[in-house]
This record gives sequence, C-alpha cells and structure tokens, in this order.
Amino acid sequence: MATIDTIADRSTGSAITGKAYFETSTNKFIVYNGTAWIELDSDGTGAVPFENRWGASFDGVSAGDYLAVSAASDLSISGDCSISAWFNPSSVTSYNYIFSLSDSRSGGTDRAFGLYGTQMVANTYGSGYNLPFTHTAIATGTWYHAVVVFTSGKARMYLNGADLGTKSVSTNSISYTQTVIGGMLYNNAYRFKGLIEDVAVFDAALSAADITKIYNGTAPNGKPTDLTDAASYDTDRTSNLKGYWRMGDDSSDSATSGGSIATITDSSGNGNDATQGTASQQPTFKALAQSTTSVSFDGSNDYLQLNIPAGTLSADFTMAGWVKAPLTQDGPVFYNNYNTASGVGWRLWKDNAGKLNLWASQNASNYHHAFTSNLVVVPDSEWTHLALVRSSGDYKVYKNGAEITLTLDEHTGFLSDSYDLGAGNVIGLFEPHASNGMSGYADEAAIFNSALSASDVSSLAASRGAHIVNDLSLSPVVYYRMGEDDSLTEGASVSQITDASGNGNHATQSTAANQPTASIDPIIYI
Repeated sequence: MATIDTIADRSTGSAITGKAYFETSTNKFIVYNGTAWIELDSDGTGAVPFENRWGASFDGVSAGDYLAVSAASDLSISGDCSISAWFNPSSVTSYNYIFSLSDSRSGGTDRAFGLYGTQMVANTYGSGYNLPFTHTAIATGTWYHAVVVFTSGKARMYLNGADLGTKSVSTNSISYTQTVIGGMLYNNAYRFKGLIEDVAVFDAALSAADITKIYNGTAPNGKPTDLTDAASYDTDRTSNLKGYWRMGDDSSDSATSGGSIATITDSSGNGNDATQGTASQQPTFKALAQSTTSVSFDGSNDYLQLNIPAGTLSADFTMAGWVKAPLTQDGPVFYNNYNTASGVGWRLWKDNAGKLNLWASQNASNYHHAFTSNLVVVPDSEWTHLALVRSSGDYKVYKNGAEITLTLDEHTGFLSDSYDLGAGNVIGLFEPHASNGMSGYADEAAIFNSALSASDVSSLAASRGAHIVNDLSLSPVVYYRMGEDDSLTEGASVSQITDASGNGNHATQSTAANQPTASIDPIIYI
C-alpha cells in the first residue's frame, strides 16, 4: 500500500513535482505542483481559499427588504450572546438596525444592535431601547465592523476592534420568534439602508481577544477570516457559533451581481438559513471584487528612488511594505541608496538560504553590522508583508504582522548608530545591489518617522488592499500604492509613483531606460 509522508510544516518538505504530504501543523493534505504547495480537497482538487466576493444591499425603504430566520431553536438565546457584523451605511438618519433577535410581542426585541443616526445603539425588550454608545460619528460609504456582547443585564459594544463600554439593559427570557438581518421584525421604519456582510451570532460572550482577532483578520478593506475556524478565536468558539451568514460567499448561495437574494446559507452548519422578507422586496447581492496594482522589478537595474525629509531616519522610524519575489542573495527589500562619501546605508534583504537579514553602515570607516533572523524564510511565490521598526535604539522586524526573533551577528554599536542620509539624498526602493537585485513584485510601501506599535504593524499586514492613510488612519512620511493613484495599466512602464501620504515625496524611475512595470491582479476586499 502506498504511503503519504508526514511533515510538520511544508517549508521542510521536498519541493518535488507531485510530491504529497500530510501537514500536521494544519491537518491538511498538500501536494507540490512544481511551483507552489496546493492544499487538497477530498476529491483531490485544490482547495478554494476563503474569500469575500459578495455582500448584501438593503434599500432601507421597502417594508419587506430584509432577511429572516424564523423560530430557529439555536437562536432562541436566553443567556450570553454575541453578534458580529460588517456594515456600510448609505443613510445615517433615524433608525438603521443591522440585526435583531425578535420577540413575538408588539414592540418586542430580545437582542439587537444598529444605528440611531450616526451612533451605534443596542436594544432589548423591557428596557434599554436605542441605547447610544460614545464614539466617532459613523459616516456613510464607509465599512465598519461591530460586535455587541450581551451578558446578564449588560450590553457591551465594540466598533472596529475598540471597546466602547457597556450599557444596562434587560436580558430576561422572552418568546423568541424571528432573527432579522437588515432591520427589526416589528417596525418597518427601522430597516437598514446600505451594505451588510459577514453576520454571525454566538451563544457566548466573546472575549476582547476574540474580537481583536476577528477584526484584525478583517481589517478595513481586508479579507474576513473564516468564522467557522477555531483558530480565529482566543478560545475555541466553534460550538458557540449558531448562525453565520456570508451574504453570497457560501458555495450554496449562487450569487450574481445585482441579483435578488431569496436565501442566504447559514455557513455555521446549523441550517439556520436566512430567507427573503417578501418575494417582491428582496435585498440584492453586491459584488465586492476589486483589483490592486503592484510594481514589477526585473532584478537587474530598474528601481524607484525618492527624497525624504532630513531627520526621517535619524530617530524612531518604520519601513513597511508587501513583496512577492524570489529574492536572491543581496536582493534588497528596502535599500538606502549607499552614499560612498558618508558610507551611510540600509538594506533589508533575503540571503541565498531564503532567510531575512538586516544590514546597515554608519560611515565609511565603520564596520557593517547585521541582524539575521532565526530561520525565518520569506516565501518566493506569495505576498509577504515586511516591516522594520526602530524604537529608541531597539530594532524589530515583522513578517506578516508577527515579530521575528533577531540575533546580533556583529558589533553592538549598531544599536546606537544613526543612519539618516539627510536632505537631498536618495533612498532607493527595491534597488539592485551589486549584481543581484529584486526580481518580483512590490506594493503598499511606506516609511514613517515614528515607531509603529505591534498592533499598527498587524493592521498593515491584515490587508494589501487597505489604504494606509484613509482606512487605517496612519500618517506615513512617504507612501507608495504602486499604481492605484497613477492610473497604470497592465505592463505599463513606471516612470513615477505618486506619494499617497500627501507630502509630495514622489518615487521616480532610476533611468528612463530602466523602468519597472505595472502589474494588476485581483484582490477581494470590502
């Protein structure tokens, strides 16, 4: 009988075309197809990754424009309860309820949350009607993630991962009748107007750590994590997930752009499918698929150069960006154009063993200093987010939002060095060094004149489609979206990349004869 080898992690497997393994760290069967590792479904085909291509659009006017689950015992929750949803309102006037577990009595609602004007509100039957929470006003046309946690006599609200505090409410048992997405059962005036996505109900109080993990996996304009996966939570909440409506992304939903929604599958596996309020007043599917542009480098002599303000790299700073490239030895990710007069330079690079390294030189007579990551490999064929942070002489490197353990190879003086090039000097992004350069792709590159926190770096790494300035509210000194602000087309030569920070520090070609090119690929974000 043939056997399949077992490995702990695919990075330790032999990359032989057709070679199959059982990976114990993920409990998945994988096979190498000649260029990448493919996860297998039971039928032997490649598994479809979790994506968010669809949302549900509600008009907020029609009495029957909502989705409902009738009298499901799983959703008749008398104890602790948590409700999670993404929403994008097109109206913030009056009441816009996102979700409710409704009671049969007139005016009755068991657990609900939504908007009252621009404020998040919670609502329960008996007491606690439309209780507002203090936060920055909700704006139209913007995606938000909200979670409300009901415990005995309390409702706690979270918005975009931030804890907004609690309100006193009545959480007595009532006669449950219906779950409503996009409004309340008893009042047609409370219908939601806008987009709703990834709604989930738990019969438990999610922890702050749970909510942070959900939000970080679904950062603004990011890809939501799979809420049926226990790895999404601080504690295994899978058994507590009683309803999960992906608004078109379950394979049973058969979503079409602008198509009416008759039924949304319950992806929790509990069979609590949501159906239309009335056949003549259905919500509609909203296609959320978009694309992103990156810049491709040939690994020879094309790169981007820029000027940044003096002092940017003399104290605390952060460099961050996305790469997808088979970087060779001395192939830099970020490179401070080496100044032969002063000897100042930086390089974050990947050696020929695939490990991530940090190199720096303070002056022409000073030794070069290096940190080497402890067996941290940057993959060749997938997007990886890298960040370098200097904070009060302490250096940290992050890969995909997680800090990497660094070991000092040379000279402790590195920790006190200053590496500011000064005004008018050029920093090269993804520049060739010697005969080895970056061959591959780069995107969303930014430099900050401050040390970003671990949570800020995690937010940067949560989505390649997120806009650092608008979506994540961070303030880089320079920021290159690699095409989104420059109307580039596939394969177009890149002579300049606009600085999306608003500071005017645009990146330009090294020479007209050696321009990188634009590459456009699909990315799903909401």
